[in-house]
Amino acid sequence: MWNESVILIKKQEELDAAGDIVESAADIETEILCKEISVGQKEFYQAMATGFKPEVKLEIHSFEYTGEKKARYNGATFDIIRTFTQKNGETLEITLGSDINGIT
Repeated sequence: MWNESVILIKKQEELDAAGDIVESAADIETEILCKEISVGQKEFYQAMATGFKPEVKLEIHSFEYTGEKKARYNGATFDIIRTFTQKNGETLEITLGSDINGIT
């Protein structure tokens, strides 16, 4: 059941003096509905082996994700460390977590 919400966070882009597109300091935050699902044991240990700590996995509608790198869920801000499109193409799993070395 899609009864929870997550805020996807994306850096706003703007043109600099030279006319190049650069990221600004401002964030664009979009709140969407989601469903929390479990982080599998295999996925957890594979991510840990590569330096990431998966903490939450959510299911969202594919069309609502536009390449965001961060998300806020239950008051905590996480990196989006993995996305996976379901076979139906309509839903997307996003895995939220952190870099265990503190480098993000």
